Amino acid sequence: MADPTCVYELRSINLANLPEKEQARVLDQFASFLNSLTDPVTFEVVKDVRRVDALGSSYPVPYMRFFVGSGSQIDDLLAGLVGPGKFVRVPSVPTIDVSHVGGRHLVDTEGQFVQTFNITRLGGAMEPAFLTRVYGLAHSVKLRLLPVEPHQARVLSRQRAKALQSGLLLRQMDGRLFNPEQEAELQRVQAAAQSIAAGNERLFKAKVSIRLREKSYPDLIAARKRLRQALGGVVDEMDSPRYLQEPLLTDRGPEWARGRWFFLTTAAATVFFPFSGLDIIDPKGVFFGQSLQTGNAIIFDVFEKENYNLAVMGQTGYGKSTLVKTLFTRMLLSDPDMCAFVFDSIVKPEYAFGPDGKFETSFAGITGCRVHRFTAEKGAGLDPFAVFPDKRRAANFLASVAKIEGEPNLVADLYIASERSASVADLMTRAEGELRKRLQANLPPYTFLFEGEMEVSRRMVFVLYDLPPGELRDAAAFLTLAAVWKSIQDTSIFPVSQRKAIVIDEGWALVEINPRTGKPYFQLAVEFVPEIARTARHYNANFTLATQLVSDLMGRGGTVGPGREMVESCATKFILKQDPAASATLRDAFNLSDREERFITNAKIGQGVLLTQDGHLPFYNLLSDAEARLFTTRPKEVTA
Repeated sequence: MADPTCVYELRSINLANLPEKEQARVLDQFASFLNSLTDPVTFEVVKDVRRVDALGSSYPVPYMRFFVGSGSQIDDLLAGLVGPGKFVRVPSVPTIDVSHVGGRHLVDTEGQFVQTFNITRLGGAMEPAFLTRVYGLAHSVKLRLLPVEPHQARVLSRQRAKALQSGLLLRQMDGRLFNPEQEAELQRVQAAAQSIAAGNERLFKAKVSIRLREKSYPDLIAARKRLRQALGGVVDEMDSPRYLQEPLLTDRGPEWARGRWFFLTTAAATVFFPFSGLDIIDPKGVFFGQSLQTGNAIIFDVFEKENYNLAVMGQTGYGKSTLVKTLFTRMLLSDPDMCAFVFDSIVKPEYAFGPDGKFETSFAGITGCRVHRFTAEKGAGLDPFAVFPDKRRAANFLASVAKIEGEPNLVADLYIASERSASVADLMTRAEGELRKRLQANLPPYTFLFEGEMEVSRRMVFVLYDLPPGELRDAAAFLTLAAVWKSIQDTSIFPVSQRKAIVIDEGWALVEINPRTGKPYFQLAVEFVPEIARTARHYNANFTLATQLVSDLMGRGGTVGPGREMVESCATKFILKQDPAASATLRDAFNLSDREERFITNAKIGQGVLLTQDGHLPFYNLLSDAEARLFTTRPKEVTA
């Protein structure tokens, strides 16, 4: 089998954490990929190390890389298997350079001890992607598949079935005991022969090798034991012959010295699915935290997901705001051109001021954000006619603050007057009769929001804490969001190529219920915000919504909450500790398992479940010492 001339590096798929139907879909795609092969392929999973940065610290992180090599280009096949954009052509697969050859092991140029094992006989209890059992133990795993020509495949499968059948007949004629294992194997081979004859499956020659690489010989001995334990019950026989370690490792030398081949049908080959990884390692991502399944770091890039939106949900005091601050600090520091528009917590400013009350030690100070505060003495520059995309939406907003949204005649008059107006001040001169009286009575508290100008700069933190709780504060948040979104849509201000993020802490405020009506203060926000979330990707923008009031946002029981569509529009969700009522809501909405629901109910600070389209992953938000010191919100650690 010649060396591959085309080598690709692929993104892994978190197969073990996908729902059952999604697992089946992925394995079906892998089967279709195998059935479409015309040339031999080599799958290789290799352990590597990369350094990741957190504020003030850098860490070496082990992770697995996934490769496939072929004698011809297979771009179209890979696009069907893992999706377009999730693989890249590379020059070669990382190799081990040997400096010393021994009987049972080799020593590489870095002084590490290397031993290669060849799987020579399979067991009968192989689950899909069983090779992931050894990814944490091995330096690399290599699977080679050689498609057998269809006519030869039919001949070989029939011959194998006849040989097994003859063996069973001879045992019976000799009066020997019935062999149930051989009978079961015959049934499998006969079924495979029929499937191959019908053209439903292919036949492959397969070879599997597993390489261990340890710092010392005692470590290598211990790794051998762990490897055999990991594959016990799955692999019947695994050999590592003396004096053949170099050809087994390099695949150079006589064929008989390079490992044993065996035959697999397509269905049997799918259980070797090699791209199943339990880690999230995005090539251009930032260090987010630690996987609680593998202990490895999570390298996360929000801008390569199906949509870029994030939802962060957690009880107060369990790390929600800290998670948002650490993730976006790392993103902004790694990309100096990235824009950010952060709406600070309405409970107490956490992004504009550090634990010591200073700007310099805050999220805003570290990332270079300008802090914007709202006061009645200074105009905010948020005239609805200027910030909303059309006059009808501006009128709907004003109907809410003028408290006429339930009066059709007055709303109709407002629509007519708004079409002829360019600003709220202009509207006030055009409105007549009862509409004018209601606007004059109810709009004055909001007038400062409509006056003046707001300069939207590249990075901003908006502090809403100065405004009284309720409708006025929520109006300021909603108008500011509309102004930011209008600026993002203007590509002459912010080019599409520039990454952007809109972050709203305590996002429930956008859909806060008006006790007077029992409905959100601004029904328009319930419709407008999901629209932003749906279209943000077209402007290279992320929309992040963080909330502690999950049930208020999502709803309870059979009642759909006003913010449910906002959360569901986020492709990625971080779920931290929840109370039982909220966990039940999230379980039903996002198909959480019983184990995951128990985990988020009992989660410690910083722990949670990361929900992506690639699966669910329990995580811990691992902070550097500097981040833990600067982003804390614990009362005992906050001095201002």
